[in-house]
Amino acid sequence: MASPTGGARAVKPFVLPKVLCFDRGMKRISYSDKSLLLGDEAADILLNYAATLADLGRADAVTLHALGSDGNDVDATFLLDSGARLMSETATTVAQEPDNTNMIAYMRERIAVLTTPIVGWRAEWYDRRRFDLDFLD
Repeated sequence: MASPTGGARAVKPFVLPKVLCFDRGMKRISYSDKSLLLGDEAADILLNYAATLADLGRADAVTLHALGSDGNDVDATFLLDSGARLMSETATTVAQEPDNTNMIAYMRERIAVLTTPIVGWRAEWYDRRRFDLDFLD
């Protein structure tokens, strides 16, 4: 681009200041009547773990570090079972993602254990209806 005086004018690309960059990996989790912010990975694995437990008719309680609706750090305990109502949505924030490395590893391990078939196991061997439970009377 030429300036009115005839010289070349350098054009700088527009760059947002760091304060306005909102590309942190966070998601808002709604549980019951509460809404919390978790990191993307923690939120995704939480929903995946909840779905796995519900599918198998199991339950677990997990505690995650989160950001409350007021922006303060909180430890939130989620009861995950077939009746758990969880919802996740993306969130725009400049807040630092809470560290949930240990709980993410725990939930990944539990999903793997719960969804990996046992070699040589037959479901009919463990069908409770086939056992004689008269001795309990």
